[in-house]
Amino acid sequence: MCDKPAGSKWRAILQHKCPQCRRGKVFTNSVFNPFKFSKMHKNCPVCELQFELEPGYMYSAMYLSYMITSGACIMLGLAVYKFLHDPELWVYWSILITTLVLFSPISLRISRMLAIHLITPIRFDEKWR
Repeated sequence: MCDKPAGSKWRAILQHKCPQCRRGKVFTNSVFNPFKFSKMHKNCPVCELQFELEPGYMYSAMYLSYMITSGACIMLGLAVYKFLHDPELWVYWSILITTLVLFSPISLRISRMLAIHLITPIRFDEKWR
């Protein structure tokens, strides 16, 4: 039993919560753990929902991550061009690669949460307790 009220769908996505109860954590470790940032619970610790509906289901999140990363690279490249007044190519590459390496755990988590909340047939159950 959990008496804590459930938040909105977008809050659940940003806080990495279960799509059914919006209370249980999806990931087991912190995003700042460099070796276990992608480890997920098999089932929700609160409502016991199985997160991976079928084997390989999280491959759909790979496409979402690609879109997020591509958009971020384009925006970052334009910002570098604008604020650094068209620097040399190595400056672009070093800024892009450093940023992608540092933000890849966040991109992975957000893409998985978008896949779980928006693509799956799992819906929020207000009556679940």
